[in-house]
Amino acid sequence: MESDSQSSSLLEKRDRSSFYAPREVPLMVQSMIVIGLWASGEQASQSAAKDLHNKLDAAIREQTEKWDASDYEVSSSCRWPLATFQAILLHIIFSCMVESQHNSDFELKVSVTPKTTELFAALVRSCRKLGLFYYPNILAQYRDTGDEALALLFIEETKRFNLSLYKLGRKLSLTSVGTHTLDWRVTTNDLQFPMPKGRILWDAATRSEWDRAVPVGSIGPELNETVENTWMSRSAELLEYI
Repeated sequence: MESDSQSSSLLEKRDRSSFYAPREVPLMVQSMIVIGLWASGEQASQSAAKDLHNKLDAAIREQTEKWDASDYEVSSSCRWPLATFQAILLHIIFSCMVESQHNSDFELKVSVTPKTTELFAALVRSCRKLGLFYYPNILAQYRDTGDEALALLFIEETKRFNLSLYKLGRKLSLTSVGTHTLDWRVTTNDLQFPMPKGRILWDAATRSEWDRAVPVGSIGPELNETVENTWMSRSAELLEYI
């Protein structure tokens, strides 16, 4: 088990308010750089963003076997490549930003290329096969990290990733995903986990702020709590309406 100072440092490095690029997965940082360059609005920067995006796209597809879980057996002890999945999601979001500038349907869904839809479908299939949408799996993945607060942070990070995947899927008009025509869609029934916790906790920049946001003694029991009536899938009809 890590010392208090070590776990505190790690928690702060993983917190949203203190994102620490040197310790992140390179693909994640590069995907963020692409979006940042594009958001500058400068022609030279946007050209550089497209160039880097194309290089990342080639790398992601060349190394599919390292992250795509849809074609191999997985076990309950398999560690999730969440940071890689987050990076691929950012990569897809940028593809949508560029490809859908002038393409949308009457339901305001954006239309993207088959190449992008195939990548999105592969990401969803991998997440589904690994069990990322099922709360008991999320708890099992992180509860033995050695630090309860750190485990809770990873759990919250997974929830937010799942919701981002769900939201993007609802925005996309995926009319062609090769031989896979149904399993790309994340539905409200898939969201078998509670709502993410409030922004005060998520925006905590230091361990002391985190401790103030989380009641003393509340984390341990929560890491073993799987009450299904708190899952978003239980409010599927309401979510679909919203």
